[in-house]
Amino acid sequence: MNNLFSNFLFFILIIIWSYTAIVTKVALLYIDPFELSLLRTLIGAMFLFVIVLSLKKLTIPKNIWLVIILGFLQNSLLMIFYNLALVQGGAGKVVLLIYSMPFWTILFSVLFLKEKFSILQEISFVLALLGLFFILKPWASHSDFFSYIAALLGGLSWAAANIVAVFIWRSKEKIDGINLSFWQMLFGFLGVFLFSFFVKISKPIEVNLTLVLALFFIGVLATGFAWFLWLYLLKNISPSVLGLTSLLVPIFSIIEAWYHLGEAPGENEIIGIFLILTALALIYLNNLIKLKRTKI
Repeated sequence: MNNLFSNFLFFILIIIWSYTAIVTKVALLYIDPFELSLLRTLIGAMFLFVIVLSLKKLTIPKNIWLVIILGFLQNSLLMIFYNLALVQGGAGKVVLLIYSMPFWTILFSVLFLKEKFSILQEISFVLALLGLFFILKPWASHSDFFSYIAALLGGLSWAAANIVAVFIWRSKEKIDGINLSFWQMLFGFLGVFLFSFFVKISKPIEVNLTLVLALFFIGVLATGFAWFLWLYLLKNISPSVLGLTSLLVPIFSIIEAWYHLGEAPGENEIIGIFLILTALALIYLNNLIKLKRTKI
């Protein structure tokens, strides 16, 4: 895939996902978190179904169990943990904990994909981890501890889904990206639907224009379209590199939450952001070195 084109797609993904926490925070004023998870995955699945049908690419994957696991991890569990975390947790910090995903992805990549890392990648990993540590301030007491645990579990689930996606792409089956996106989204919706039978809904839905617009953004753009982009990028970029680079999303979210919700970052957050940006610069430097070596 063209490097410039992939960077462009990734930039679009960053903008969409960085605003998702803020839009979700607003939507949760009018809807229960489990019902929001259900509608988000349903709208995403319906959007992708229309696209797949229009392109005439609807086929049942042969590795159906892997796709079911992918949908359960990447949509059912992630969406539920994400929305539960946002009920009480600050948008900026919840997104950061969700984006502990790259660190779990790196660990899983070493264990299951046998990936090896250069010195620059190892340094960038340590810097990014240190940056996350400064932002989260584990030494301070948190009244919304449950929210942050839920967000952390969401990041773990997402990382496991990344590895499953790589196994699917590396299998002998040639599956189309949009087709895979639809099926994993459908199974993700079914997973949330099953969960809903065991959960007591905390409040009725308050239908208004704000909620409708929020559901469109969350369901169509941040779920259906964005997950298609993510799986497309995973097909062409190392999951560990893509995961670490995605740390731009929580940095954007912190700035956006500051502007829209008044959640101003403190000194520790600023130090953490600087460390993460330094780590990302090292990743791109490492990729440039690799690119030059392949041309020699």
